[in-house]
Amino acid sequence: MRISQIKRIIIDQISSQRSIELKHARGGPLASSFRSTVACSSSSSSKTEVGKAKSLVFAAAKKKAFAKQSKSDSARNYAAQKASSLSDRGIGLARESTGQFVRERVGFLRNDRARSFNSLEAVGPSSAGMVSVGAIIGCAAAVDFGIQFVGWAISSMKKTEKYYDLCGSGAFAAVGIATLATTQTTNARSSLATALLLFWAARLGAFLVTRVHKDNGDKRFDGIKENPGTFAIYWFIQGIWVLVTAMPVILINANAATQAPLRALDFVGLTVFLSGFLMEIVADHQKRAFKADVRNKGKYIDTGLWSISRHPNYFGEISLWTGMSMIGLSGVSKYGAGEIIGCVLSPLLVTFLITKLSGIPLLEKSADERWGNEEAYQKYKKETPELIPFIGPK
Repeated sequence: MRISQIKRIIIDQISSQRSIELKHARGGPLASSFRSTVACSSSSSSKTEVGKAKSLVFAAAKKKAFAKQSKSDSARNYAAQKASSLSDRGIGLARESTGQFVRERVGFLRNDRARSFNSLEAVGPSSAGMVSVGAIIGCAAAVDFGIQFVGWAISSMKKTEKYYDLCGSGAFAAVGIATLATTQTTNARSSLATALLLFWAARLGAFLVTRVHKDNGDKRFDGIKENPGTFAIYWFIQGIWVLVTAMPVILINANAATQAPLRALDFVGLTVFLSGFLMEIVADHQKRAFKADVRNKGKYIDTGLWSISRHPNYFGEISLWTGMSMIGLSGVSKYGAGEIIGCVLSPLLVTFLITKLSGIPLLEKSADERWGNEEAYQKYKKETPELIPFIGPK
C-alpha cells in the first residue's frame, strides 16, 4: 500500500464530483470559479485529513517491513494484521476526507450560484429594463404640460374656465398612471401611493367640476379668460403645481424596483394622509350643504369644522400632501438629496399656494369685503384660527 494510492483516490473523488457539477456550472457565471476551486484539492480541513491518511499508510508500511524482518510467526502475523488495519484506515480516511471536501465545495458553489442568480433576478429590472428616474420625471412633465396645453387651447377658443379644474385633477391622475406604467415594476408602496393619488384626484375633480358648472363659472378668471396670453400663465402655473405636488408619487414609482418594504414611516404618512383627506371631504360637504340652504344665503359658515378653523378644507389639503411626502421619504430618501428635496417640496408648495397666493388671501379679502363690518364676523374671525384647528394663529 503506497502513498500514490491515496493520490489516486483523491483524484478519482474530485474528478467524479467535478464532472457532475460542471454539467450545471458550465457556461454559467460561476464556471471558472468552480474549476479553480476544485483544482485546489487539498486545502483547509481536507489537507489535515489527507495528512493523517498519509501518516497511517506510512505506519502500515513500517509494520509491514517489521513483519518481514520478524523471525517469530506470531510477531509476523500480528505485524501484518496491524499493517493491513492501518492501511485500510488510511485509505478510508483519504477517501472520506477528500469526498467530504469536494461535497462541501460543491454545496457552497451551488448555494453561491443560487444567490447570484436570485440577486440578478431581483436587480434585473432596475439594471436592464428600468427607465431612469430622470426619464420618468420627463415623462410626467410631458403628460402634465401636454394636458395643460390642450386644455388651454380649447378653453381659449371657447373663452371658458370650466375645463381648468378638470384638466388639473385629470393631470394628477394621468401622471400617477403614466409613471407607474413606465417603470414596469410595482411594489406595495408604489401601488399604495398611486391609488391614494387617484382617489384624491377623482374626488377633488368631481367636486370642483360640479361646483364650477353649478356656479356657472369661476370668478378668479373674470377678465382673464378672454386674453389667451394671460390665460396661458394660469395654465402653466397649474402644470407646475401638478408636477411638484405629485413629485413624491413620481419618485416612488420611479424607484419602485429597488425600494425597501413598507415600514413605520409609511403607516404614519398614510394616517396623516387619510386624516387630511377625510377633513377636506367633510369640510367641503359641510360648506356645500350650508350654501344649498336658502336660509343661509349671504351668510358665512361658522359651524361644524368651520367653527374650529376658518379654512379646514385647506388644512386637510396641506395635511394629506404632508402624509404623501412622508410615504415618499420612507421609500426614496436613501437615494440622495434630490429625492428628499422632491418629496419635501410637495407640501411646501401646497402650503405656499394656499397661505400666500391663491387660497386663503383671496378668500379672506373677499370675506372682509362682504362681512367685515359685521360685529359677529369680527368676533368669529378673532376667536377662530385661520388654518390650524384650535391652536393656529387667528
